[in-house]
Amino acid sequence: MKIRFHPHAQDRLHERGATEEEVIATIERGERFPAKHGRTGFRCNFPFDGEWNNRQYSAKQVEAYAVEEDVWFLMSGGDVMKLSYDPKYNFAYIRFHEKLGQVSTIKISNDMNIDIAPDGTVYGVELLNPKEQLTGDNGVLIVESGGQRQEIALVA
Repeated sequence: MKIRFHPHAQDRLHERGATEEEVIATIERGERFPAKHGRTGFRCNFPFDGEWNNRQYSAKQVEAYAVEEDVWFLMSGGDVMKLSYDPKYNFAYIRFHEKLGQVSTIKISNDMNIDIAPDGTVYGVELLNPKEQLTGDNGVLIVESGGQRQEIALVA
């Protein structure tokens, strides 16, 4: 089975305390479950016996979301806000700050996660269905900054 990581998923590995090997093992041997928006979820527990975010754990659970094409394509960047959008996989990430260390991911809904640092700094917002979440303006996301306006079409 071939597995390819979306660049955003690759960036998030360390932040979420998982290794590439653990994610691959989760997809190959973990529990498989249906996820929203045509994705498949995978879940697997691993022995850990370590500390994460100042708490001690004996095991850790890795959860990954992927789209099956000819390979499993795994989904799940200062002071400048950055919007990353992938129309093919209906995925977006709004980054407010460069991540300098570990973050906790808070699940707000099935379509949104927020990454937050131990000091309460919000690093970013992950949108798992931006086509429906951000299309109030005729199917485009409107970004306004510094007096400039840019429209980004939210279509595959």
